[in-house]
Formats: sequence, structure tokens, C-alpha cells
Amino acid sequence: MTPERYSVLKWGALLGGPLAVLETLLALLAFQAHNAADMATANCLGTPLEIVLPLLAGLLVGRETGSRMRGLQAGLLAGVIVATVTMLTELLAPGVLNIAGGDHPIPTQDLVIGTLTERLLTLGWGAWGGWLGGRLGMALPQKPPQKPMR
Repeated sequence: MTPERYSVLKWGALLGGPLAVLETLLALLAFQAHNAADMATANCLGTPLEIVLPLLAGLLVGRETGSRMRGLQAGLLAGVIVATVTMLTELLAPGVLNIAGGDHPIPTQDLVIGTLTERLLTLGWGAWGGWLGGRLGMALPQKPPQKPMR
């Protein structure tokens, strides 16, 4: 494994994993409380973090590697982790999605389109944040990459 790939995996996973756990925890707590306002609060907290943490991952990778494309890869990896964990949560606890609908069930077509749109936004924000962070990281003094442990 090259040091650049190691840096992408390291920062993408270190920042994407906790974000996925935080968003899942907030959604499950809002679901347990049966309160749409708690779900809105969780979304207001999680959405900016879906942009900021991939940006930070891209910044750190860009600083280590000097490549904005590696920053994009780190941000995209963070987005993929968040999207995957969120989809697994929705499959294992399907009622989490219906909390905003209240007593009226959400039509299946709206549910599918909304879910796909949210996942594509997560991936897009991750890629964009990582790319922007990689560009910003290129401007910082370059830090030598750490070698992976064998």
C-alpha cells in the first residue's frame, strides 16, 4: 500500500466512521422519543457535519500528499461510510424514516426517491468537501506521510 492510499484510508475512515455513528445515534434517539422535532434537530446537526468532516479529511490528506484528488478520495470515502451506515440503519429500523410523516404513511415512491436523494447528497457533499479540503491542504506546508505499520 502506498503512503498516499494509506493517508486516504486513514483520514477518510477516522472522520467518516464517527460521523456515521453520531448520525445513527441521533436518528435512533429521535425515533425512540417519537418526536419529529428531535429528528429535525438531528438533521440540523448532521448535515453540516457531512460537509465539514470530509473537508477536514481532504485537508489533512492534501497536506500529507500534496494532491487535491487524494483529498477528494478521502472525502468520498467518508461519505460512503456515512451513506452505508445510514442505509443499514434504515433497513434494520425502518420506522426511523416514517417519524416525519406522523400518522400518515409516506408513499413508497416518495420514500425511495427521498432516500436515494439523501444518499446521493451525502456522497456529493463528501466528494466536494474532500476536494475543497484537498485544495486547501495543498496550500499548507506539506507534512511527510506516515508509513503504514507492517
